[in-house]
Amino acid sequence: MFRASISIFPVKVLGEIDPRIYGHFIEHLGKCIYGGIWDAEKSTLNEEVIKCVRDLQPPVVRWPGGCFSDNYHWMDGIGPVEERPLRENMPWSLLGPEFGPKESNRFGTDEFIMFCRRVGAEPYINLNVGSGTPEEAANWVEYCNGDESSEFGSLRAKYGNPAPYKVRYWGVGNELYGLWETGHMSAEDYAEKFIEYHDAVKEIDRKIELVAVGADQRFPDWTRTVLEKAGKYIDYLSIHLYFPGALPEEGGSEIKEDLKTYRRIIASSYKFQEILEWVRNIIESVMGKNHGVKIAFDEWNLWWDFNQLIHANYNMRDGLWAASVLNKIHKMSSIIKMANVAQLVNVIGILQTNGENVLKTASYEVMKLYREHTQKYAISAEVYAPKFTFEPLGILNETTEIPYIDCSATRSSDGKTLTVFVVNFHPKKDILTEIEIPKLRSYEKLLIKEMNGADIHTKNDYQKSEITISQKEFTHLPDKIEYKLPAHSISTIIVTKA
Repeated sequence: MFRASISIFPVKVLGEIDPRIYGHFIEHLGKCIYGGIWDAEKSTLNEEVIKCVRDLQPPVVRWPGGCFSDNYHWMDGIGPVEERPLRENMPWSLLGPEFGPKESNRFGTDEFIMFCRRVGAEPYINLNVGSGTPEEAANWVEYCNGDESSEFGSLRAKYGNPAPYKVRYWGVGNELYGLWETGHMSAEDYAEKFIEYHDAVKEIDRKIELVAVGADQRFPDWTRTVLEKAGKYIDYLSIHLYFPGALPEEGGSEIKEDLKTYRRIIASSYKFQEILEWVRNIIESVMGKNHGVKIAFDEWNLWWDFNQLIHANYNMRDGLWAASVLNKIHKMSSIIKMANVAQLVNVIGILQTNGENVLKTASYEVMKLYREHTQKYAISAEVYAPKFTFEPLGILNETTEIPYIDCSATRSSDGKTLTVFVVNFHPKKDILTEIEIPKLRSYEKLLIKEMNGADIHTKNDYQKSEITISQKEFTHLPDKIEYKLPAHSISTIIVTKA
């Protein structure tokens, strides 16, 4: 049997974990909104989706895109629904009507705020830079946050919502470094645009926080240039990462249900950490150690096929990967203060719908498990475990060894609760793992919640949940925990004092 060990250091705090790392993202693409969140026939929210999303305790939801946001003009989506215009869904209509159906604008700002309130999330709105103007953005902020005496605040009141929405988070454009994005521009031009938008929207509401477009190593000069020119105006820097990439030439066609693919997918979570650390280093090199710029990791997921924009049922393999990504975000909690899994419903979604029926994918179960049991502070955890190798693909441009055991640890502010999240990546073997926690006998209860399926490719369907979460409880604690971590499993190990 394979053996491993984990040493937990409660006094070594890595950072305070912001609940917003368990955020979500919705976009007018495929059936995410219409046929997902919004019941088009009843012209109201899908109540079954609402129930499932509420169970996730979502801290923040980003909308309306994504690429759609740089084509969206917010005034199309307010007022009496029968008077709202029918628009082309750009850019997604370029992929065909199934991906970009005509935009009815039935789901607009007021409906988004209603959705956020129903599920208990803060709204995060992405402004249109690609085809919009600073004035249009400022008017949108006033519609959401202005009082009834303001021009656009009075319009909101006219449509039935007299109290300001108090939207705190606003993104300034989306992926404008990319040729695929409407309004694609240079980093220098974007920095100037960001300042223009900053000045316009802050004139309306000084309390809002702005998210600037950042980029990874594939666009090596973008982030540095934006920070050098506009860093003092930026609250969050947005980073988007998918594995391996949506296009066939980026490796999507090589994603199969085999061990070769499995190892690559698992390894990509470590590549995500490497890229995010690269971004952190650039922020610190430009802004200094005591900077105020935080990372908003506001799009992340697995995406290898355009068909996943219609339907994507993430399996146990993908759940293990999602848990590993969340472990990395915990470890970088000192700078990652928001993260939004992309997306929430249907479109590469952790929830899938078929009419009123809702399917909870493995990734949904992981998000729920982590959200429920993460404590306030990320603490140090050292892992010693056997390793495996993988072959390069997409952003995995070099080979390193990856440990079969992945881990993050968190503790409550009073130190009375420790939660250790442990993933056993081995597809076939249990791993006997010794977990050392200082003064373990001073704790009074040990609870283990374990997520697993029959194999790495197990997935749920609409009729039955094949992925299960079991629970074990112990009240007599030894000096060390020695636990057999089942193959391809996620174990949430919680120790508590009275």
